[in-house]
Amino acid sequence: MRVLLIITLLLAGGSGCAGKKECSQPADCDDANPCTEERCRFERCSWLSIPGCCQTGADCLAGQSCNTQTQRCGGGAPLGAPCSQAADCESGFCLSEAASGFPGGYCARQCAGPNDCPSGLCLPLGETSTCLSSCNDDSGCRPQYMCLKLSPAAGGCLPHCTENSHCPALGVCNRWWGWCGPESQGEPNGAGCAGDGVCRGILCLKESDSGAPGGLCASLCSPQRTACPGPGEACVVLLSPLAGGLPLCLPLYDELTGCRPGWTELAAWDLERQQAVAVCQPACKAETCSAEKPCDPWSGLCGAEADDREELGQPCSGHQDCKGLCLDFWPGGYCSAPCSLADVVCPGGGSCTDLGLLQVCLKSCLNDSDCRQNEGYRCSPLQMCQPL
Repeated sequence: MRVLLIITLLLAGGSGCAGKKECSQPADCDDANPCTEERCRFERCSWLSIPGCCQTGADCLAGQSCNTQTQRCGGGAPLGAPCSQAADCESGFCLSEAASGFPGGYCARQCAGPNDCPSGLCLPLGETSTCLSSCNDDSGCRPQYMCLKLSPAAGGCLPHCTENSHCPALGVCNRWWGWCGPESQGEPNGAGCAGDGVCRGILCLKESDSGAPGGLCASLCSPQRTACPGPGEACVVLLSPLAGGLPLCLPLYDELTGCRPGWTELAAWDLERQQAVAVCQPACKAETCSAEKPCDPWSGLCGAEADDREELGQPCSGHQDCKGLCLDFWPGGYCSAPCSLADVVCPGGGSCTDLGLLQVCLKSCLNDSDCRQNEGYRCSPLQMCQPL
């Protein structure tokens, strides 16, 4: 009978505790097993005389946790801790450095979506996805990792090696990706791309997905761990709404080479030097976008449709308030749009001007009364509303 039961259990998927029956008191359970949460906790485990079998932490002794992958009580490292094998982790799931490229290994947990993860970030990895450990900034992650913040409530520790010593098992760090392994080949950061496998960096912001004219190759970076892999690059947050505030490694604007078609010089914030710098950012034209994703001159992106948000010169606190860009560093904010002095076209009857680190459309005017005078704006000699 015992042999038949073992074979049946193995065919069912392992020596776990599945199939516990409902109960209301200990007498309802076999072998006087405890009845908690209206389930006979050790029913099938006791039949097989397997100690420490569990489905939840309630099945285990004080101080122990339940490894839901192996259905065993025990200890183990928490989500995001280093590991080399499944047994090292509380979850029973280890992304080892050798197999996954995660520096020093990473105790993980499989997920189907962000609601499965404490951090709110579920990272796709091939055919499976895993939860990232929670963080508010880089100090909440191991030294070889950065805190990826997609919203104030969603932040997870993502691989971000910057030197070979961060990868003890493989001995080499791919700085373009931030993962352990040999450096990749492909287009440098700032170049165009049409799909995965084209870029040397970890990201291809495809036109079809992001609206970037012709796509954009980039590497992720961090406010506190800002090493960028390519020469002349900086870890920046773009003025353009393209990346939604995600820090990217991109080359600084070069006056000799300029920007490729559909792009223009715009200000970005250098997170390492804490100052404004110029970086090529989207300023699409009709010919630089596909027919399926027509150009929106307000945002400079392909496929983004202008709506009833504020036009040139109106106050704003962020891009969400404007049809195009929000110059939030001006008094009360100022709705604008990207432009190129080489091909001057502004939506809404605006005028294109070079403000040193950016080329943007400003509201046209005839006199001061056309501008927000109470906030310090005046009509310039070039007939554009600007702050004094």
